[in-house]
Amino acid sequence: MLRAPSEFWLGTPLSVEGRILGVVVVQSYEGGSNFEESDLDVLNYIAEQIAIAIRTKQAEEALQIEKNYFLELFRSSPEAVALASKDSTILRVNQEFEHLFQFSRDEAVGQSIDELITDQWQRAEAQETTDQVAGGEKI
Repeated sequence: MLRAPSEFWLGTPLSVEGRILGVVVVQSYEGGSNFEESDLDVLNYIAEQIAIAIRTKQAEEALQIEKNYFLELFRSSPEAVALASKDSTILRVNQEFEHLFQFSRDEAVGQSIDELITDQWQRAEAQETTDQVAGGEKI
């Protein structure tokens, strides 16, 4: 259904990170007073909130894509890989880790990587390396 042109029109750009995605518009089809500057302030605020929601959703989607990419690399790596917390607790292992060290995923997760894969003579060196990596050092 076509309507008559609006009596009054107020719009503001909807932009995300400097890119215009569209406009947020309100229209009045009834005569009366024109929109005021305060109405534009409210509309700008609403557009900013919509832009924040769009940016948040885009960031969530990008994060999910990166997470899926990382998990696929982790799973399919031909090298034994364990993901551990800063205190060296194993959070996840890939299939090659299970094959090489002969521990199932269930046996490995929750254990200290240093205690699980080193003997008593290598443990101090392993713990030192773990501490270095947890501290942000590249080795």
